[in-house]
Amino acid sequence: MKRLFLIFICIPGVWFCTFAQNSIGHGHIGLYTMTVGEIKLTVITDGHLPVNPVQAEFAQRIDSTKVAKTLENHFSSPVEVDLAMNVLLLEWGDKRILIDTGAGGIFGNDSGHLGENLAYAGLSPKDVTDVVLTHAHPDHIGGLTDKRSGELLYPNADVWISKEECIFWLADIPDFSKSTMTDKTHMQMLVQVARRNINAAKNRLRMYNDGDTLLGCLQMLVAPGHTPGHSIVKIYSGNEELFHIADIVHSEIISFEHPDWIYNSDTDYKMAIKTRKEILGKMAETKSMFFAYHLPWPGFGYAIRKGKVFVWQPLRIAIPY
Repeated sequence: MKRLFLIFICIPGVWFCTFAQNSIGHGHIGLYTMTVGEIKLTVITDGHLPVNPVQAEFAQRIDSTKVAKTLENHFSSPVEVDLAMNVLLLEWGDKRILIDTGAGGIFGNDSGHLGENLAYAGLSPKDVTDVVLTHAHPDHIGGLTDKRSGELLYPNADVWISKEECIFWLADIPDFSKSTMTDKTHMQMLVQVARRNINAAKNRLRMYNDGDTLLGCLQMLVAPGHTPGHSIVKIYSGNEELFHIADIVHSEIISFEHPDWIYNSDTDYKMAIKTRKEILGKMAETKSMFFAYHLPWPGFGYAIRKGKVFVWQPLRIAIPY
């Protein structure tokens, strides 16, 4: 018999609850839960995505010695950056909303575990009412469909994506000329995965524009550069709000200490750098807590400005799950 343990933490103005559940033969998985007003938020892991070598993605056109030293100065591996894959589940009234869907089976066994881990939150894929996509890169949209059959894994969910994002990926020839990507096989994979998943949504596909309000609790804010329609999600209820900044940042070290370093998969790297600096600056100025898809579990924290750069301050959590 499985046993469920609940531990509550009270911080003035915000309630947090964590769940840990025993699982026969698989250890256990943590679910980090908090509330924004009347909305229950649960972070569910899809796995992780190791980037090795580091400069396959990070710090294009930067001396490799400087990159390694930057990581070592933070007691991090100089040869690998391990990206978390934090998926946010929102429960509000009769709504069960996933923001992004993980990678599916695209990157092997290290990721693609959202579906099975959703059960620890007491839900099945059929319970999900809406999938809101921040953008259509494979680690965010790949888990929308079954890799083999191509069928939607969330059959009762409407699928939301920005109009700009949809136009870009469904174009005859998506324009990567403003990126540093040169691997044509990689670019082809990006396009194929995006198209396959967008097209699979068929009559469940819904498009949003910059500033649109969705489902009574989300405002979509297009923040281009990483992709043309890459979007931040403002989650709000009552007088509380939280920003899901998606892929504005990928590393708690490099993206903050060197926000002007190029990330290879940014479709328009100059725009991505500008957007990254603006968003981190806004988060630092307003002292807003935000959530990021790839930062260390569970992805909540703050940006602190230090001159022209930033420091990541994770939300302090007393227990690991």
